[in-house]
Amino acid sequence: MIIRGTRNRETSEGRCSQDACFIRPINTLPPFVTDRRTNLTDCAALENGRILCFFEDNSVKLTDLNLLNHVRDIEKVLRNEELYLSCKVGTGGYFITFNDSIDVPSGILYQAGEPLPLTQQDFLRFAKHNLPDTSECCKILDCSRQNVAYLIKQEQLTPIRTNVKGHLYLKGDVIKNTW
Repeated sequence: MIIRGTRNRETSEGRCSQDACFIRPINTLPPFVTDRRTNLTDCAALENGRILCFFEDNSVKLTDLNLLNHVRDIEKVLRNEELYLSCKVGTGGYFITFNDSIDVPSGILYQAGEPLPLTQQDFLRFAKHNLPDTSECCKILDCSRQNVAYLIKQEQLTPIRTNVKGHLYLKGDVIKNTW
């Protein structure tokens, strides 16, 4: 029994014309891929239309959306505070999105952003060590939750984030109340 096409393979020693096109495992990405790693890992909407962007290459950039006139519907974002504050990183970090409807590509943010001498690890370390919750605040002040609530009511302590389960404070503000 002869199978069609086997005669050609026998003469070419088992190879076909497409054998040069194959997938092989690699240990590191080639430079032309790593050089364009501008995907976002996180972002934060700041005041006056500025976005703090954290990128995969560990760079942090401050991007002013007011300068991105060429991006479609960006003026709607800047005019509507609620829409602006809905800013989050889109799927895969390829863009930021506002209300899942208006997107700004990460490459544009990377090019337009002003580099900051800060890494995401620096920012996370600051947040971890300088944003105590209500329980940590009680330990620092050596007081009860009721006393912390009294300090808030008397406007001697201002939470930076309020939640049903508790508050977050700036550690410097908490320490001021120990004096």
